[in-house]
Amino acid sequence: MASSETGSRRVTIDDVARIAGVSRQTVSRALNDKGEIGVFTKQRVLDAALELGYRPSRFARGSSGKTRSASGS
Repeated sequence: MASSETGSRRVTIDDVARIAGVSRQTVSRALNDKGEIGVFTKQRVLDAALELGYRPSRFARGSSGKTRSASGS
């Protein structure tokens, strides 16, 4: 399914959300193990990510837009 539906393009968080039937934010919470998310929903997201062959983008992981100062404030 991964290659036929997504072609040669990279699988995105939107693809995982569509297959799992959840929002992008829910996928993010499930994959990053943050926030409140139900056990069954998390498993559905993880199953969809595995089925599609989802791999997080190194660029996206480092570009959250959040910055921190050296002092932590």
